[in-house]
This record gives sequence, structure tokens and C-alpha cells, in this order.
Amino acid sequence: MRPPEIIKVYHIARSTLYEHLSHIRQEDSKWLDELARESFVSSYRLALETLEDQIRYLKTLRAQTQRDDVKLNATVEIRSTELEIINLMAEGPTVYALKRKAEKKVLENTEGVANSA
Repeated sequence: MRPPEIIKVYHIARSTLYEHLSHIRQEDSKWLDELARESFVSSYRLALETLEDQIRYLKTLRAQTQRDDVKLNATVEIRSTELEIINLMAEGPTVYALKRKAEKKVLENTEGVANSA
């Protein structure tokens, strides 16, 4: 729902809505920073590795089976998994930017502590 619709449906002041949205955005930013620092990059990497393992398994299955239907299904799954990898890799710059942002914040916090001592 867009802000004008929210204001109309819930009968709230425009300033109240935008104040709440600002607070939500601040909380989202904190959550995203925490996610980037703690687990996102490693989870991203693990997901890519899991997909690559799946492709290796499917290629082995396809090479070893005599059944045409299994070969066909393995080929379809390989293609599908390759597309998933491509889609994840397309997000790579965003993942890298999140990691760099988290590292920069840690460095800034460390320098801040060192300078205050």
C-alpha cells in the first residue's frame, strides 16, 4: 500500500506516517548492517557452493545412468541450477558492497575506540 492510501485507510496524519516510516528505515539499516557483518556473505558463499555441488552430482548421475529419462531430468536440473547460480552471481556486487560496508564500520569503530583511549 502506498503512503497516501495508508493515510486514508487508517486515518493517520501524514507526519505520523512518515515518522514511522523513517523509524522503520533506520531499523532496517541497522538490521542490514548486522546481517552483513554476521552471516550474509558466508551464507551467500555456502549457497553458491551447494549449487555447484548439486551440478557436479547431477553431471555424475547423467554420465552413469543408462536411462534416457534420468539423463533428460538431470540435464534440465543442471540448466535450472546454472541459472540459479547466474542469478546469485548477478547479486555479487551487492554482496561485496555489504561486506565492504561492514568491514569499514568495524574499522571505524576500532579507530574510534583507539582514538578515545
